Amino acid sequence: MKLLEIVSFLNDRECQYLTERDAARKKLEGVGLKYNELKAAFEDYKNKYALQ
Repeated sequence: MKLLEIVSFLNDRECQYLTERDAARKKLEGVGLKYNELKAAFEDYKNKYALQ
């Protein structure tokens, strides 16, 4: 019975870890998209106001 409790506990911990990992990956994906948008906007700004 003790082994079953340990296995259940570890499975629960693994599920929590996987949920947190997936949430972090999704958040990181959003940050990457925002970074690319800001980078493109900066390039446009830099080209528009480049020193002649």
